Amino acid sequence: MRTNSFLFLVSTLLAGLSSAGEVLLHNGPTVSTPVSSMESPEKTSKELEFIKQFFIDTGLLEKLPPAIDTTASAPLGAIRAIELAGKSDDLDKSRAFVVKRLEFLTTATAKRVDFYLVEMQVNGSTEHRIVLMDGTVLKPRLKNVGK
Repeated sequence: MRTNSFLFLVSTLLAGLSSAGEVLLHNGPTVSTPVSSMESPEKTSKELEFIKQFFIDTGLLEKLPPAIDTTASAPLGAIRAIELAGKSDDLDKSRAFVVKRLEFLTTATAKRVDFYLVEMQVNGSTEHRIVLMDGTVLKPRLKNVGK
């Protein structure tokens, strides 16, 4: 577990250095999809594995309130975070979504900020969104982590 934490910290720092104007705010979760071919459309034993990565503009990161201490309340409530995640521009608004998981997390970036990770079922697919304390919703980018 300690090795995974170290690798996450190193990848976070490297991602922040490599993408001008953006910082990797959060890694995860990992998702996989079965590989099929035109010859055999059935599922095969092979799968492609991706990790969802959430990036934030460094200017926006600096404007966010710092992480709260254990006695303070979050500036944005969980119910409002779920509402904002469900209204993401790329989601089908005509269909209902079901929240499968909600986590309140704190970044590992130089400036520690709080955020919600919302996992939803939308039209049969699992979607993830990060909702920042100012109400900004971040969509993930997929990074292939194949073997």
